[in-house]
Amino acid sequence: MLSVRLDADYVYLADVSDIHIGNIYHNKEVFEKFIKSVAEIPNMYVIIGGDSTDGSSTTTASSLFEENIHGSEQVLTAVKMLEPIKDRILFVRSGNHGYERALKHGKMIPEQMLAYMLNKPFYHGCASAFINVRENCYVIGTWHNSKRPNAMEWLQTDITFFEHLHKTDYERKLVAQPNRYAKCWVVKERYDIQTGSFLGWGGYSADKGYRPANCGTKVVELSGGHNKRGIRVFEHIDHVKELVTLRQQIQKE
Repeated sequence: MLSVRLDADYVYLADVSDIHIGNIYHNKEVFEKFIKSVAEIPNMYVIIGGDSTDGSSTTTASSLFEENIHGSEQVLTAVKMLEPIKDRILFVRSGNHGYERALKHGKMIPEQMLAYMLNKPFYHGCASAFINVRENCYVIGTWHNSKRPNAMEWLQTDITFFEHLHKTDYERKLVAQPNRYAKCWVVKERYDIQTGSFLGWGGYSADKGYRPANCGTKVVELSGGHNKRGIRVFEHIDHVKELVTLRQQIQKE
């Protein structure tokens, strides 16, 4: 469990999962552009989700013939690519390519190595965090699993990021929670967000007939204003850049 406190009117957060560095279909150009955008946006933070590296072997479902970087070199490449936003990373979490396949077949956990080299916390399974934006506290959950969001319905989160499916949709729900102090029920928003990926279409996804999807991930805005608790989901990081630029221009005027 991670707890951070951030002093800002708005904080932006993205779960960056399924990067698959080392796979020949990894979209390096889009990923590097995303990293550059994160560095340029004030108060933008990321979670490095599962499958940051590809982690194939001769005994895994994924193929070595679809890799152009192998073994520990994938981790070293990931460290180099993420170094520019090292201070923006909250934690690193595991995925099925790393914690399950690489650990089972190669006796190593690439995500744990990545976290160690970036000097960041490492979590396996369902990871969570309390993010305090000024006086507003947001509870974040992340999970790398093929199950649909209703499998983690019992978690009392404001936002749960679901990885692994390489999709970029989200669902806003209203849930009721008891307030023991006011002795009433409080209705609040909850967001279930599929995080997308930076793996282009081809190979396994093409063989299985999966629908092509754009590379990238959604970005969430968390409000820190007094009595202005709020969550907003952006389809693309470029939309966040445009909004931030507009706010900066208004402040100058």
